[in-house]
Amino acid sequence: GENIPVHGSNWIPSYALDNSNYSVNTQSLEPLFISLADSHQNMIRNWGGGIYQQQDFYDLADKYGIMIWQDFMFACAQYWTNPVWLNSVSKEVIDTVREIQHHPAIAIWAANNENGGACQNGQESETAYVDLYWKAVLDNVAALDPIMRPRVSSSPSNGNETEAEPCAFNGNTQDPFYGDVHQYLYNKDCWNTSIYVKARFVSEFGWQSWPAYSTMTQFLPEDEWSYNSATMQNRQHHPNGQAQMVTEIQLHYGLPADWNGTGGYQYMLYATQYSQAYCYKTEVEFFRSLRETCSSTLPGCTMGS
Repeated sequence: GENIPVHGSNWIPSYALDNSNYSVNTQSLEPLFISLADSHQNMIRNWGGGIYQQQDFYDLADKYGIMIWQDFMFACAQYWTNPVWLNSVSKEVIDTVREIQHHPAIAIWAANNENGGACQNGQESETAYVDLYWKAVLDNVAALDPIMRPRVSSSPSNGNETEAEPCAFNGNTQDPFYGDVHQYLYNKDCWNTSIYVKARFVSEFGWQSWPAYSTMTQFLPEDEWSYNSATMQNRQHHPNGQAQMVTEIQLHYGLPADWNGTGGYQYMLYATQYSQAYCYKTEVEFFRSLRETCSSTLPGCTMGS
């Protein structure tokens, strides 16, 4: 086969982005797939903290040549492993794979999002991890997927785990020499490329920004049109997120005198967006610069970001 450099995004349920009056279907999804293709992205990861997508999603991925990294919907938590629950999971997996495995867009199956770190060799967690993510999830995938697409137990993972050795990474799922990694650096200077991980595949990274002024002013009362207003703080679910975006802007751009007042509201929303855009540009270009650079002692050869 051919090595394919991956340029992509993580997909959250698209109804979070759609304020129209029609349901999530081809009509509402297709502009997003056109945007993926127009921006030269070739993979989306159906993130394990979201939902199993409807057929329109997979049909459009096939149509536009977008590969899918398909997580199963287990994320950031420890789950039951009693027989009733495991039987329910098996049915969920079987139904899901039967529904979508015929789509050529699907490139890889992953059993969960960010739960691999809980798997510890010789501990109760190891048995639980096998029972849920291997026996109930990945074994059922293998039995039903006729072309045996690659399977990993988690994202991130080192890609070397097996049912016999489910905790091969022994709690360290972020080894830059293997598999994929996640990295978020909200409180760092994004222009400084020395902060970025050198890894084989970076499947999650990112920076915050706010929606446009025209969007925010539709929903916020006018007396809340300031960067740190009570409603803005209430809508900010990332700890210290408001201050981190201000710091990033201050490092490389200016702040108006009224940046935290009504007069500076429109500027600050836009500033978070252009700051975020340059952060992404810098980080993505750094990852792409590593594509041919690695050795047995130097991580890199980044084939996905």
